[in-house]
Amino acid sequence: MFSDSSLRKMDPAMSLSLINMKLRDQFSSLAEFMNYYDLSAGFMDELLQINGWHYDADNNQLKEDS
Repeated sequence: MFSDSSLRKMDPAMSLSLINMKLRDQFSSLAEFMNYYDLSAGFMDELLQINGWHYDADNNQLKEDS
């Protein structure tokens, strides 16, 4: 369901929503999510930077930068 190429093509708002849903319902951390879907840290860093997001570990969710 989630791959580098699918996340690159997806609308940013949709990918933010889907990733946060997975983090809430299925994974205890972003690292666990990335490991399960075989996503590299470099790719995730790029995705966060390009879309203006950051990972909030306390709440286990991606959030828009303020």
